[in-house]
Amino acid sequence: YPNVGKSALINRILGRKRAKTANTPGVTRSLQWIRIKTDDTKTSLAKEFELLDSPGIIPAKMVDQSDALLLAACNCIGQAAYDNQAVAAYLCEWLKTINLMKKQATSCPEWRDKCKERYGFDPLQKSEATGDYLTGEDMLFLVADNTCRGDPEDASRKILQDFRAGRMGPISLQLAPESEGDDGQ
Repeated sequence: YPNVGKSALINRILGRKRAKTANTPGVTRSLQWIRIKTDDTKTSLAKEFELLDSPGIIPAKMVDQSDALLLAACNCIGQAAYDNQAVAAYLCEWLKTINLMKKQATSCPEWRDKCKERYGFDPLQKSEATGDYLTGEDMLFLVADNTCRGDPEDASRKILQDFRAGRMGPISLQLAPESEGDDGQ
């Protein structure tokens, strides 16, 4: 999987930086075997094993494009592979849906208040023109108008940066199953 911390985990196990890491996708570009030697001082036995560090991959044809959009929102896909505006609008739509499903207490408890505070609007308000809830795209354009001088590309970057930096509060994009027969999200 992309950018999930495989290299960082290997470095943590080793206690030193052996695999190159960064908080962006695409740093690990090839397979790398890393030999780990343990030294058991109690039994004077040294054990040796290898870990394989690999670049993240995303299936060429994801069955559910929402997964790809959520991975992009989490910065797990290289920026050249997605449209910021589409990802930011989808993220807003997804978080709105979680709230309308009454799952916000465990998934995104502060998102609504943070939107009011940071962007100057209630993301769960209904459109004056249609009476429907705002779409993710409507929210993107409100952020653009209220904070980015009408520029939707700047607004999309702002939304994604705020989400990634935790400025929208704790957010879990996946819903946990509520029963054995429930698959969750």
